[in-house]
Amino acid sequence: MQVKIFYAKGLYDRNKESLACKIVEQVRPHITLPDIVEIEFQRMGPSMYGQTDVSRKRITINFDLELNDIFIPLLHELIHLEQIHTGKLAKSREGKYVWEGQVYRVDPARMLYKDYSKLPWELDVAKKQQDLQGKLLKN
Repeated sequence: MQVKIFYAKGLYDRNKESLACKIVEQVRPHITLPDIVEIEFQRMGPSMYGQTDVSRKRITINFDLELNDIFIPLLHELIHLEQIHTGKLAKSREGKYVWEGQVYRVDPARMLYKDYSKLPWELDVAKKQQDLQGKLLKN
């Protein structure tokens, strides 16, 4: 397993990089991840914590988060990465999301959070995230 860390131009934080690698190592035994996990740190604005690019299979984490605030967003995005890696979640050439074979014509960037959080891949993450957080925090 390899974790590749990228930064938006002009940004760098060795502590965040180290923490991200440790989180991936702790999560890996519990979910199915690709051999290479790519994480990019960049400024995303005050209301964004992270996202996963379905097409590129790369996680982005908001660089402006404090070190203590990285765990939950990265865990959330790692579960999305598992969904993509295992084929449960994909994006069509036309930009439509495909969840377990069903096409969803949605634009997450234009949705209210309450509506976005009801999408099946987000409900799946919420369920798995709570269970995984409990397992990891016990250790």
